[in-house]
Amino acid sequence: VFPYFLYTHAYREVPLFIWQPCVSRVEFNHKIMELHEKDYTKRYYLNKKTWEGFVQDMRNDSFCLSTFFFGFLLAIPSLAVLLRLLFHHQTAVRFWMALLIFLGSFAAMTCNATSHYFSAVTCLAVLLIVLGLRKLAGIKLCNVGVGLVFLILLIAFQLFLDLTLTPVIPGVRSLASSIQKNPVGLPSSFTREELKNILLKHGGKYLVIVQYPSWHNYFFEWVYNDADIDRAPVVWARDMDQVHNKKLLEYFKDRQALLIRVIWDMHGFPLYWER
Repeated sequence: VFPYFLYTHAYREVPLFIWQPCVSRVEFNHKIMELHEKDYTKRYYLNKKTWEGFVQDMRNDSFCLSTFFFGFLLAIPSLAVLLRLLFHHQTAVRFWMALLIFLGSFAAMTCNATSHYFSAVTCLAVLLIVLGLRKLAGIKLCNVGVGLVFLILLIAFQLFLDLTLTPVIPGVRSLASSIQKNPVGLPSSFTREELKNILLKHGGKYLVIVQYPSWHNYFFEWVYNDADIDRAPVVWARDMDQVHNKKLLEYFKDRQALLIRVIWDMHGFPLYWER
């Protein structure tokens, strides 16, 4: 049984693909997971099952994916050359582009077609770009390799952009604070990544119990773990009632426990989701 199928069967009302029926047998142990499943995932699923919603989502997914795979300077002339070859009976180019569209269409049939679902087509996207660049390099004008010169300048300019452009930092980050005496020195507020780096640098094994306020935005999730949870240096868990928290602490008795509470975003505004 594939892990994702097992997770879907145990924790989701919404199936993997839009042609599968929705189920209602799932019991949620945490309100934040139930809210995410019923308020966002299920609403997305029901919308995508309609013709209007399906066309809208396919259009949005196609734009996002084409931007992700081909939305950089080096790929633009490459694709332009490939499109020209496409109409000149280039069988190999037609085959690889058809395969890319075919596999991408199947991935788009998932209920939440996020970008990492399309990772299997990355090799095809790179192949198409390389094919286009090879054809571009072979263009000659009056026996002068203008295509090769243009390609070298293009690669140099792309490298320059990659090295000089500053990555865009998200405008909203979820912050938390410690609500008990902690075994390591923590700042007054911190992000999940900052907390994890502090704990890893300090050394040892930790259990981080996270409290969410009632207005917490479920898109800013703190509780997710490595595949091998028991061997992970930092384990994240949601705060539960006293009985379940006691069982959790007993199971991870070899770890130092931290209790934290998610409080605000980086600008100090509550992370709530208007409904």
